[in-house]
Amino acid sequence: MACFLRKSCISGAMAMITLSVHADTLLLDGENESNSTLVDHGVQGELFEIAEEDMIEVLMQRLNQLKESGKLAEFQKEFQEKAKKRLLEPKAVSHVTPTTHERVFYVDPTLTIEGGIVLPEGIPHAGHVLARKGDRINPLHTLKPHKGLLFIDGDDEAQQQFALEHAHQFDICLVKGKPLDLEEQLNLPIFFDQGGIITKRYGISHVPAKMEVDGDRLKFTEFKL
Repeated sequence: MACFLRKSCISGAMAMITLSVHADTLLLDGENESNSTLVDHGVQGELFEIAEEDMIEVLMQRLNQLKESGKLAEFQKEFQEKAKKRLLEPKAVSHVTPTTHERVFYVDPTLTIEGGIVLPEGIPHAGHVLARKGDRINPLHTLKPHKGLLFIDGDDEAQQQFALEHAHQFDICLVKGKPLDLEEQLNLPIFFDQGGIITKRYGISHVPAKMEVDGDRLKFTEFKL
């Protein structure tokens, strides 16, 4: 039997409490095991119920204390200000810098299916196989974007102007700047590469940069204005 002690009970436990756990004893009558007798020796020593505070209650008590002291309102205001700042001006993508030398590269978006994809039960055509393990699928064969994607520094006026002039060809994606302010200024939908997910995925290191469809591949151009 394993005995687990709470940290608060460890100090002096051996000196204060003796817990003896006796298994039921099997007494044999002579050599005949069928005449066995069970003897209950009872509980030796004093037992204590293990109890701990409910975590929800502790949190609620702490919350009420903060509310009464006025600190809860301060925390809420601080959180709102931080959230507003992140919305108005997201953190700039750190690995992207201004273009110094033009660079053109291509990316093949073909995917290799690692496991079969089958429509689940409960929907029309359940059991239909959409793809098998090892299949190679190029999304550009079925999905052709009408526009390319233009990555710019939203704080650079020259890049802003270029984006405005080519808005019919590209959707605009910022790696730095204030997307909502620029959206209102240019009267165009503005996106932001949050956390640099897209630029990291495709290896974009400098802006301005264009992403366009070129046959079965994606063409990327980092260029200078």
